[in-house]
Amino acid sequence: MAAWRQRVPVKIRLTAAQGRRLQQDWYYRHAQFEQFAADQVVMTFGERDPAIVLELLRWLGPGAVLLEPEGWRAQMRADLQQMLAAYAPK
Repeated sequence: MAAWRQRVPVKIRLTAAQGRRLQQDWYYRHAQFEQFAADQVVMTFGERDPAIVLELLRWLGPGAVLLEPEGWRAQMRADLQQMLAAYAPK
């Protein structure tokens, strides 16, 4: 599992509740979970495909923040802006 996290390490800051939920998942339970603050954890796992990570972030919703790879944050921001535009008042 350590090699899996080193391929292209992805770090996501989560609420404690989100972390507990993912620790029960058949796939993400193999990630590394570290306490970040009293009510937050950082999950580290390996993933080369940014689409998979961005889908996970959208599914998790508020409270989930992509920390690394930093370069993927711009794509997440663009995706969220596009989604927000679809909900703008007309």
